[in-house]
Amino acid sequence: MNEFFDNLTRPCPHPPGTRVEPTGPMHDDPDPIPVGSRGTVTGGNGSQLFVAWDGGRTLKLLVDEDTYRVLTDHETPVPRLEEGHDQGPPQPTTWPSCSAATASRSPRRPARARS
Repeated sequence: MNEFFDNLTRPCPHPPGTRVEPTGPMHDDPDPIPVGSRGTVTGGNGSQLFVAWDGGRTLKLLVDEDTYRVLTDHETPVPRLEEGHDQGPPQPTTWPSCSAATASRSPRRPARARS
């Protein structure tokens, strides 16, 4: 376990944009990514790869525990783009900040005067 924490300071073994595929089951994960799924590395460190999976999920791969392989360029098809749309690699889900979430709410009604 100490090795895991020591590796957090090491650089990510694969640059962002690298395509990966799990080759074995993800242990100790209640909802693992299925074997054979494909995803794009978005970052990481020496212990974890942050991956945006093609199915829309984001889930880390543990470098020393999960088995995976790096896809070659000819295994990664270029996505078909609809005219006028630029679809890059999948991006991780981002959540709005609290201020953005509260700004979209309707204003509160003023309190009624008591008689």
